[in-house]
Amino acid sequence: MKKYILLKEIISYINPWFLAILSGCLAILCFPPYYFSYLAYLFLIPLLFSFQGKNLFYLFFLGALQGLVFSLGLLYWIKIFHILAIPFLCLYFSLFMGIFGVLHGLTRDKLPKINFLLIPILWILIEDFRSNGILGFPWGVIGYSQSRNTTLIQLADITGVLGISFIVIIINVLIFEVFSKKPKKIYLLLIPLIFFLLITYGKIRLKKDFIDKRDLKISIIQANINPDWYDTWHSHRSKVLKDLVLKTKEAATKHPDLIIWTETALHDFWETNQEIRPQVLKLAKECQVNLLIGIPHIEFGNQGNNKYFNSAFLISKEGKVIGRYDKVHLVPFGEMIPFEDFFVKLKNIFPFIPSVRNLLPKSGDFSRGEGFNPLSLCINSNKKVRFGVLVCFEGIFGDIARSFIKNKANFIINITNDAWSKNISSHFQHFEILIFRAIENRCFLVRAGNSGISAIINPYGKIEKSLGVHKRGILTGKISTKTNKTFYNRYRY
Repeated sequence: MKKYILLKEIISYINPWFLAILSGCLAILCFPPYYFSYLAYLFLIPLLFSFQGKNLFYLFFLGALQGLVFSLGLLYWIKIFHILAIPFLCLYFSLFMGIFGVLHGLTRDKLPKINFLLIPILWILIEDFRSNGILGFPWGVIGYSQSRNTTLIQLADITGVLGISFIVIIINVLIFEVFSKKPKKIYLLLIPLIFFLLITYGKIRLKKDFIDKRDLKISIIQANINPDWYDTWHSHRSKVLKDLVLKTKEAATKHPDLIIWTETALHDFWETNQEIRPQVLKLAKECQVNLLIGIPHIEFGNQGNNKYFNSAFLISKEGKVIGRYDKVHLVPFGEMIPFEDFFVKLKNIFPFIPSVRNLLPKSGDFSRGEGFNPLSLCINSNKKVRFGVLVCFEGIFGDIARSFIKNKANFIINITNDAWSKNISSHFQHFEILIFRAIENRCFLVRAGNSGISAIINPYGKIEKSLGVHKRGILTGKISTKTNKTFYNRYRY
């Protein structure tokens, strides 16, 4: 008891702003490239101590400071995109933590007996709100820090990643309750009980056979195209295409049912380049292989009112285009400018306001696809499979993968190009998120990344094969197209 009182006194003398910064730093270490996932069960404790005795004003800024530190350490690599990207995104991120602080302040004194439940509920509500909408950004959801703790995260097939966040936060709160007040036996008992139930459920699910006969062979071409080449693409197009053709022919010798090229493997529009399209169609026919390739697509409109799409084309072994998926959830300020029509109208009213396009010259002008519709592929006369395509950023949204499965996809393919970030942290962080998409839907997830990480992830969230960051090569493996319904993909709102 004396040690408990001494610890409490020491913490009371520590500056609350320092505690908020410490909480943000611990949160950073939970994620790649550090992978100290166990710190996730402790990171919130300093922030909760900093909240003690503070009014709503201080609670907002303490929470916002924690969020600012965390987002700066997690997303520093976004600086490559635009000079304003870091301040905008990190301030946006910190706003949600500030709101969390205020909500905590509004509820802690009114319902103190159930505070240990209210805090994790508020936390996942904030994470869910941050993850949705045109500006939705679930990067840094705390549940993702547990991606390699395979047994502990099997619960995601019921709750999704937010359920794992709930568990992580409630452990933080229970530990905080033990050290901030006179310890209650129930708090001391609840922590091991939660882990016991989580591990028991995980072991039960890991014993269940979610993998049927492996009936589909897939090859991934990881070309590791230099992102700087996109600025002078005309000088490198032929070299890249030649390399992709050679690698595809090499992969075809293993007789896969499908060969996958990554997102924007070719930096041209499918319709307008007379060098690329005939060669790709001819390649599929010569190799007698089905191809899925990432390449932009254009729809010509009247008076030059064209529409551009970030797309994936499915090409049959007969050399014909048999399907296309156009990316639906576009990257804000990367592939489109949110609320652009509003800004245009605003400039018409106030001409002195600078054009948003001039302020953000690197932002794309892509249009949204029409829906999360799986592509169909005939393996032979008796076998047809359907798969969903998550184009890059779409992989971080659980509801998108879930929509494909609900639309009768048998498995998921994620094509991406993280090379633009020029940072290894973004590759690792993006990849770990995809592990949850496999568990949530109990399906195989195949990932094809230009500069990595390409991988085959099974329905348990285990990485069966992978190609690392900035490596060139071919990854070939077999997957099962067995469809497994989960509570998450049936009933998630």
